[in-house]
Amino acid sequence: GMGGNGTHIGSTANVYIVTISERLAKNENDPSLAITPWVWFRYGTPAMIATLIVCSLIFYFFFDFYNAVIEVNEAATVLPPHH
Repeated sequence: GMGGNGTHIGSTANVYIVTISERLAKNENDPSLAITPWVWFRYGTPAMIATLIVCSLIFYFFFDFYNAVIEVNEAATVLPPHH
């Protein structure tokens, strides 16, 4: 879900980026390049809240569309005999 954006360990991609930033900070000898949990929280939480709100609104307004019954033509679902 969208909640993984809120923490630096919320998804595999997040962990990868944090690892890359830590490696860069070490190689450049500049600790400010590392993405700390606080930095991630500061930027990730607003992004997470925004995406959760957008997704919630989409589900709220389009729930009937997603809940619609799809009619299936029975003739189309029957496989022809195998020869």
